[in-house]
Amino acid sequence: MADRLRPSFLDTTIIIAILRPDPVITTRISTISAAVSHIIIGELLYGAEISGQTEQEVAKIQSLLAETRLLRCDWTTAGHYAKIKANLKQRGELIPENDMWIAATAMHHNVVLITRDRRHFERVEGLLVEFW
Repeated sequence: MADRLRPSFLDTTIIIAILRPDPVITTRISTISAAVSHIIIGELLYGAEISGQTEQEVAKIQSLLAETRLLRCDWTTAGHYAKIKANLKQRGELIPENDMWIAATAMHHNVVLITRDRRHFERVEGLLVEFW
């Protein structure tokens, strides 16, 4: 289980559940230290853009993530991404590009990825993941 000392990396599916709000996720999230990445923020902003209520949705996202730690991508992240993609391609189990970057970011920062997306993230070998 994720602990408060090391941030837990929240996938887009979890952030969306918080924004809706899903009381189960909202309660669980209060027990951890959370982090996100630029990739996840980009996915959330894309959702806001196509929602028909862009300004309101962007404001909700900004408010929710204002104090959330941001995990950055760099050369190390790119190396994890390359290994993940090569492994998945070799096995014929590619997942969406953003999900590979999200997994690579979690691996680079040695954090637990919290997600509802079992179908994609359970394929990534060596990923620390919790399915909520």
